[in-house]
Amino acid sequence: MVTLSNKRPVYLNLLKIRLPLAGMVSLAHRVSGVLLFLAIPFAVYLLHLSTMSASGFDEALKLLDNTLIKLINTALLWSIAHHFFTGIRFLLIDADIGVDKQGLFHLLNRMRQVDRDRGLAFTRHRGSDGNDALFLVQQG
Repeated sequence: MVTLSNKRPVYLNLLKIRLPLAGMVSLAHRVSGVLLFLAIPFAVYLLHLSTMSASGFDEALKLLDNTLIKLINTALLWSIAHHFFTGIRFLLIDADIGVDKQGLFHLLNRMRQVDRDRGLAFTRHRGSDGNDALFLVQQG
């Protein structure tokens, strides 16, 4: 007979779990995909309205001039950009590009060489809180 341990959690509060940065990026990728999917009917409606006639085009412009719609469009613009670049990142991870530290160090060293050729350099500064910050400075 199988017995369960008494140390198993009974209630898991998802609001207290702290995701790592990669987990938050993955979650934001999913949220942006859902927002883009939900925006499709509205975009099709606006396309239909604007191509019906000149008065329909004016009505679509008037609808897009609303402050709430402008905020929604800003969120959709963020969604498109985030979903695109995070999708490329996930495709590169799936292809094992940039996953290992050796490849990352090679890429960083190549970037430093290109910057040196252009007369730029990264300098590191440790703040009073102990965190490092990188600055790009023009040399000579």
